[in-house]
Amino acid sequence: MNNPIRLTRRLAAVYQQLFATCTVQPQHQAAVVRLTAQLRQQHSRYAQVADKTQVPWAVIAVIHALESSQRFDRHLHNGDPLHSRTVNVPAHRPLTRPPFTWEASAVDALHYSGLGKWRDWSIAGTLFKLEAYNGWGYRRYHPQVLSPYLWSFSQHYQRGKYAADGRFDANLVSKQCGAAVLLKQLDAFALMQPAPATQADAQLAPIIRTPRPYPGQLMQRSQQQHSSVKHIQQRLNALGYQPALKIDNYFGAKTEHAVKWFQANSQLSDTPLKIDGIVGPKTWQALFNAKP
Repeated sequence: MNNPIRLTRRLAAVYQQLFATCTVQPQHQAAVVRLTAQLRQQHSRYAQVADKTQVPWAVIAVIHALESSQRFDRHLHNGDPLHSRTVNVPAHRPLTRPPFTWEASAVDALHYSGLGKWRDWSIAGTLFKLEAYNGWGYRRYHPQVLSPYLWSFSQHYQRGKYAADGRFDANLVSKQCGAAVLLKQLDAFALMQPAPATQADAQLAPIIRTPRPYPGQLMQRSQQQHSSVKHIQQRLNALGYQPALKIDNYFGAKTEHAVKWFQANSQLSDTPLKIDGIVGPKTWQALFNAKP
């Protein structure tokens, strides 16, 4: 069983940095403006559900856009038709008998997903829960791709998508606008009053760079232990990799996966890093801010 993904201070800092730098790709600008205008027009319906769940209306709106294409004859859970219980995951929702109103089904979806109990509606807390709503497959298994559920139509996403549950296509491009892009266009966080983070500290500490000299050789997946590997593992954990690595000096598959995650998401390098899971001079420098 996979260890749960937690909203650490470092992961929260990554979300905040990505959101702050997020811009809409020019070819999608008109579509994003049009979509957010349509969401605002339905504010009253989203607000009714927000009053019953304490989930901000803008969060409900972007889930509706992504899961149901803004259709009010579909379940918010997954876009299944509203005339009967859901068939796809999560199946057999709501537990009451049909017919369902959109509002009643939406309330069920938000409580079932845990959003109804969530109170950290800061930027990081919101993006964390939205990524969880769609699933952690990208973060766990394809760290070179930032989840299109959040970042599609922005410069943070180019290609790579799950064509179906468990089936990832590296060349498939999402045709949906990501939730983070919509929230930024809606200026959603200007109106929210986020509670203190439930898992991350309300005041985030800056990412501290720790100079450490390059060991002079490529660090990569191996059956041999090396004393420098523990420094890589400690640094990756400090930067927010989840689930945290065991500090054992062993550069195995989990450490390689974590290095790829860092290379794909690093904000500590002046140029993009090659996503190969190997710690060479450039990746080491980005990790430790030490010249090779």
